[in-house]
Amino acid sequence: MAYSLVINKKNLVNLGNGNNRFVYTFPSAQEFKSQSVAISQISIYYCWQNITSQLANNLFQYRFLTNSGSGSFDVVIPDGNYEINDLNTVLHAMMMKNGHYLLDSTGTPVFYMQFSLLTTQYAVALLCTVLPTSLPGGWSYPSNKTFSLQNAFVPQLYLSSSMTGFASIIGFTAGKAYPTDGTTTTSVSLSTTVPDVSPIQCLMFQCNLTNNPFSQVPSIIYATTNNDALYGSLIPSTIFTPLYSNITDGYYQSLEIAVVDQNLSPVNLLDPDIVIMVQIKKN
Repeated sequence: MAYSLVINKKNLVNLGNGNNRFVYTFPSAQEFKSQSVAISQISIYYCWQNITSQLANNLFQYRFLTNSGSGSFDVVIPDGNYEINDLNTVLHAMMMKNGHYLLDSTGTPVFYMQFSLLTTQYAVALLCTVLPTSLPGGWSYPSNKTFSLQNAFVPQLYLSSSMTGFASIIGFTAGKAYPTDGTTTTSVSLSTTVPDVSPIQCLMFQCNLTNNPFSQVPSIIYATTNNDALYGSLIPSTIFTPLYSNITDGYYQSLEIAVVDQNLSPVNLLDPDIVIMVQIKKN
């Protein structure tokens, strides 16, 4: 015989502060002996962010012209869930704010740095285009211009040694500038490692009742990816055959579940509307 427990938002002990720790308190202390536990159904949204200040992967710099030479400018990415094209949008928004662009003859902003995803090469490309040495005919400066055109200048992405988090996102090496100093022609830089656009690759569910002697993570009872769900939508997670884990014999006041990533770090879940169906049965 199997017994079912429903764990939901009411069981969150950190509601609004991670939404990743559930405690189901039994009416009285329960003795477990020769029993096992499994997650039989789960309802959870794809609601975790891949770039945040907590993950320390939300900062990079670029170098651009100033009125007296060149300088470095911070780009702080707001916490969120981003694809490579989104990073390009953030970069261009900051360049627009700083006046680091030109307007072509139609009044369209022209930027001289951009990220793109090369799916065929499993890489991110950074295109840095040489600026003109003088304003092209019919073009104009933005109203907030903060630079003067000079000889053969190419903007650079700069990743200090402390920016390993963002460097990992795009597959570049921290502690370097892209392109290298002294570049005077349009340049394309490619990832040198596999881009880690989604640092949180899966969700794992830890349970205080279990202690698997054959596992390096003895408390894990279930794991899932986003299963190709769109961001903000329910993750398809039909469980046809629950995977049971033995419960360590003893008395327990509560059943506790924590949601962590593949590195066992707590995952900050934005949407607390989570339902977990747990089954307990005799072995």
